[in-house]
Amino acid sequence: MRCAVDLADCLSYTAGALHIDKPGHADGAYGLNGDGLVLTPSAFKSSLNGLSYQIVPEFMPMLIYSARGGGNWYTETRIDPESQLRIAFGDAPARMLLALSQPDHTSSLALRLFLTAGAVSQQLKRLHQAGLVVSQRIGHKVYYRLSERGAKLVGLFS
Repeated sequence: MRCAVDLADCLSYTAGALHIDKPGHADGAYGLNGDGLVLTPSAFKSSLNGLSYQIVPEFMPMLIYSARGGGNWYTETRIDPESQLRIAFGDAPARMLLALSQPDHTSSLALRLFLTAGAVSQQLKRLHQAGLVVSQRIGHKVYYRLSERGAKLVGLFS
């Protein structure tokens, strides 16, 4: 009984022969004759189907394929906006800018950021002078939010 196994879209094994059908190449049937086949994973393989082959009469047939779990060799490093803002502006102003994506008042910001109300007030004053936050009084409380300029600045780091 002959068993046919499809190993990939362009590769199959039938009755002791390896059949390779690659675009631009003639269909090749390579008899393995019991000599074996070298399977070689490669982290650097980048063909569309992740498979290449090498048949050299003096050596064993070899299949080179894309290894699973090769990592993120070709991806960009993702930037953490909070850490980049901290580098550029310091810890407290960066945390304040990110926290003000939702309008809030001084005492609530102090609780959220684990800072004193005085420290929050001082940072808000500096950010307001720089044109990065705007304030609005509602009843007894003054609410702060990012200005258009502040939102654009935070957006640059996202």
